[in-house]
Amino acid sequence: MYTALPDEVLVEVFKNFSLKEMLKTLCLVSRRWRHIVNNNNILWSCLLLDEWHITYLSEEQFMNIMSHSSGFRYLSIRYIEMTTSEMRLEALLGNSIEFSKHLRYLDLSGQPISSLNFLLIESSPLETLILNDCQKIDTCCCTAILKQLRNLRILSLNRVGFTANQVATITASLCLLNVLCLVGVSLAREDIRLILQKLNHLQFFEISCSSEDKEHIYALGEEYDVSFVCR
Repeated sequence: MYTALPDEVLVEVFKNFSLKEMLKTLCLVSRRWRHIVNNNNILWSCLLLDEWHITYLSEEQFMNIMSHSSGFRYLSIRYIEMTTSEMRLEALLGNSIEFSKHLRYLDLSGQPISSLNFLLIESSPLETLILNDCQKIDTCCCTAILKQLRNLRILSLNRVGFTANQVATITASLCLLNVLCLVGVSLAREDIRLILQKLNHLQFFEISCSSEDKEHIYALGEEYDVSFVCR
């Protein structure tokens, strides 16, 4: 029955499967099905590799994955070890993400990147950006880039190394943020209040704070109707 269906109909059928199911099951059915999966980037919309329990990728494997970037909507390579150099990793990300016109979710946690220039695409639809433990990031240069991502709803910069002033600059432009995670950033009480005053849509705020400050922080949460998690 399925052998009689045209490719475009099979693509619509395949959309009901996860990418992992397609690669592990559908691609084994026939060469034709494997060709359809590998040559229709729209089927590669959700690629959360950390959920596949992948811990290591060669440069060749990463290049093969990124060749489907025009279909990406959700991409996570969090804490996955790459054999490629840092400069090469950033180049591959840049060459691929510029074609990811529909990318809404990006998690690069733990990756040894220093620049975010690859995110400078016109009218970026990116809504979630997670950069936890990207400790090689040049925070000065990246501050200017992050504040341009005006569609962001979720931003996580835990243990990256941004200063309170840099965070203030970033959040001043990201008025739509619902979730902000800044564990490791040294924030005074007044810094926190200023962020809350700017971010009218903020619902969840994760920060580092001392045990003495927790009562004050939770009081701010009640005042601004924001849920705090203090680490």
